[in-house]
Amino acid sequence: MLPDNQTKVNTSNVLSLEKKKKSKQSKDNSKQPPTGFWKYDEDASPELNFANSLLSENAYCSGNASLYHWDNWYWKHTDDIQKEWDRRKAVQFLGLHAPDRVASSVINSAVAVAKFALPPLPKAPRDTGATVIPLIGTWLQVQEDGSIVYKCPDRNMGVTYALKVSKSPGVGEYLPKALPEGSMFKAYLDAFMPNKDWQKVLQEFAGYSLTPSTKYHKSLMLQGEGGEGKSVFIEIMSGIHHKVEVFDVNNTEPRKPTSLADATLLVCPEVGKKNFQLEFFKAVAAGDPVNLRSLYKDEISTVIGAKVIFSFNNFPLITDKTNGFWRRVILMRMTHKIAPDKINLDLAKDILKNEAALVLDWALEGLQRLTQQKDFTKVPELESSVAEWKTSQNTVSQFTDEFELETHPTQYRTKVELFQLYQKYCKDRGHMPVSNESFYADLKRSFPRLEEKKISLKGERPRVVFCTLKALRVS
Repeated sequence: MLPDNQTKVNTSNVLSLEKKKKSKQSKDNSKQPPTGFWKYDEDASPELNFANSLLSENAYCSGNASLYHWDNWYWKHTDDIQKEWDRRKAVQFLGLHAPDRVASSVINSAVAVAKFALPPLPKAPRDTGATVIPLIGTWLQVQEDGSIVYKCPDRNMGVTYALKVSKSPGVGEYLPKALPEGSMFKAYLDAFMPNKDWQKVLQEFAGYSLTPSTKYHKSLMLQGEGGEGKSVFIEIMSGIHHKVEVFDVNNTEPRKPTSLADATLLVCPEVGKKNFQLEFFKAVAAGDPVNLRSLYKDEISTVIGAKVIFSFNNFPLITDKTNGFWRRVILMRMTHKIAPDKINLDLAKDILKNEAALVLDWALEGLQRLTQQKDFTKVPELESSVAEWKTSQNTVSQFTDEFELETHPTQYRTKVELFQLYQKYCKDRGHMPVSNESFYADLKRSFPRLEEKKISLKGERPRVVFCTLKALRVS
């Protein structure tokens, strides 16, 4: 048996070794993330270590040149967690593990490596033919027959949002409730849009907007002078949607922001008369890929699933001579006003606070009907409104109709004179004239036999058009 003092010495040595071992482990553990499933690899670059640390958490993926985090309900864009979350996370990581490498180039490189190393964002439901309505607490799925069933949130689906309405999880079929009599939202609809057929179409579009599908190729346009409830409806729908982007459709800047990629609703509250971006609008409405790029971000090509709601007082100038624009439009002319002393300025807020679930069910009813009909309810009055708007936009046709332009074998007007008459016609009536080139292109479409040539006239050789204007009444 060893002496007691020897035992004490050995115990002291063991304790000393244990302290050193724990101290070393503490230093090693300082290089490990809280999860404990990953260890810093000294042989790998800091950038790769950053990517592997995210990979080990099994909660991140990459898509649309961005990072997403699974938060139990959907894949959340990390910028929704915190602005420039990916760069901030890289700075924190490098500061802890490689403080001598904290520099913009290394930070950007670390984020770029993570985007390549992480698994890709799963396919969106629209790419698989599924119609999913993600809510906070549960998902709903719309079947082909229009019925709605509960669905557990599924990280294997590329759902990147949840509507701002909470629902408890359930099993089986979900039955939307009809708007009850006496509800604020029903009173709003009946006051500002008493036509029940119009309400059906509005309800169907509201339901359509809840989905990322673009199969119906439609956008909603609300026109009115003011005080007819346009802004109230937009505010209510914005309060239901996850991410709303205010979009300037008159902005001629070719670079569109990447924030549009994850939007669930695009709102154009003020539409000017000039520079309506037709091609971009048609691509969004039809679900065609568009190129997006924000400052200091990579360009991406993606389909924007968000629906578009326009609001305007005066009709914008639309130069599309085909049906490409007009068949993508639901136009509602809001004409019912409420007396100023009866207007509730907080109506939208009150509805969202007390009746958000009712608004959701109302929209889901519309989506069910749209799914069953496979198209929006036909309302002749709404269709004729679009036709009238289209006709009013063709100022060349209006000019030739009003002045009874006809081709003629010998009578003529110079091209300069005829175009000046058209310009004055537009100015006197408050129309926006088209360019000289477009004017004559439209004229040739309407009058294929219209002839023009150069002639000798008063010592000059102007180009003339052989036609007559039988009702020339330009004031």
